[in-house]
Formats: sequence, structure tokens, C-alpha cells
Amino acid sequence: MPKTKGTGIVWLRELIEYQGAEAEQQVAKALSPEDYKNYRAAMPINWISEESATNIYRAAGNILFAEKANVLEEVGRGMAKNNMTGIYSIFLKLVTIPFMLKQASRLWKTYHDSGKASVEEAQGQNRITFKVSDFSELPKEMRQVLRGYILGLSELVKAQNTRVELDESDPGEWRWVITWQ
Repeated sequence: MPKTKGTGIVWLRELIEYQGAEAEQQVAKALSPEDYKNYRAAMPINWISEESATNIYRAAGNILFAEKANVLEEVGRGMAKNNMTGIYSIFLKLVTIPFMLKQASRLWKTYHDSGKASVEEAQGQNRITFKVSDFSELPKEMRQVLRGYILGLSELVKAQNTRVELDESDPGEWRWVITWQ
């Protein structure tokens, strides 16, 4: 069973706690006992199954981003912004989307125990492809979270008119094609 680090879950749990007891109860009702246990116990360094993490992202996202069309995308967008606060925010003024995605591909194994991430840059164009291979069981919902994460990174570096198109035609290599102005 593929696993991911608990970083995003910790962030969501803090947001839910800030919302109050009613939000906490809604999360508890939305999750299975095992997923709720993972939600309560997650630490940034813990490995959580991709399936359980996805269930937690969906449950918390439905509460925190209920007004949004794609709550999983919003979870990803928020995780990117949360991960890049503090000292990283100084560097965000100096970097580009390609640089950020190259760093994200290098850090993939820090946060996921399955798959290999890479980027393919189209020279002379504002286009880059973020690819994850050898991970056919990457849940569809988690692919939406990653789409949102990429959008969040693009917002942090102030890219204009960013589009992220997810190509799911080859489960041997998931592809997020990013364009911007």
C-alpha cells in the first residue's frame, strides 16, 4: 500500500481545530474509525496510506472549502502555501515555476514512498510538465490534490494565468502540463 507523509494532515487538523468543536465532530463523522485514528495521530514525519490520506483530505476539504468547486484541489493549493511559509517566502520572489517544480520533483521521495517524479521543460516556452511514473495506484483524488499543489506554487511565485492540465491517459506516467504567462 503506497504511503505519504502526514504533513498535509497535520495542517488540515490545525485548520479544523481552529474552526471549533462542530467542525471536529463533522470530520469524525465523515471518517472511518481507522482514518479518524490516522487523522488524530498524524505527525509530519509519519507515513500514512495514500488511501487514508485521501479520505482525510476529502473530509477536511469538504468542511474547510465547502464553497469551492474542487475541494481536493483547494487542499493541495493550501498545502503548497502552508509548506512555503516562513524562510521559504523570501526565496519565492526570486524563483520561477520551472525551478519550483524541479525542486518538488527532487523532494517527491521525501513525501511519497512510491513513484518517481520528474519534470520536462519546453525550452523557450512557458510550459513545463510534471510527471510521476511507476505509481499506477496513485489515487485519482490525490492527483487532484497535486494539481492544486502546483496551482498553489504558481500563485506563490506570482505567475499569471496558470493552467494545469492533468493527463491521465497513461497510468504508467501521470502528467500535469503547466502553462503560464
